[in-house]
Amino acid sequence: MRFVAAAVPLFLLLCFTTPVFAVEQKPEIIVDRMVVKLVRGITNVATCVLELPKQTYRSIRDRGATGIIIGPAKGTVMVFYRAFIGTAETVFFLVPAPGYYDPMI
Repeated sequence: MRFVAAAVPLFLLLCFTTPVFAVEQKPEIIVDRMVVKLVRGITNVATCVLELPKQTYRSIRDRGATGIIIGPAKGTVMVFYRAFIGTAETVFFLVPAPGYYDPMI
């Protein structure tokens, strides 16, 4: 009986205070953020192949001769990583996560 006596006020408190903290957004803003997330995901999938020369160039610039070996390996990993993140953002563009339609990377 004590559990019910303690749970009922807690339940009522949660029911009535949660809507107070809700932020009302205009539908246009929500749709705009969804579209930005969708386009960002499609762009990541379409341009993921460019990570290979980009990472190779950066590694050679920063590390010199050892960058010739490290760069392509790093670029290959980044190609798959960017393709995965882009696919996830494209598929789940309706879900407001992480944050509020913020980039996953």
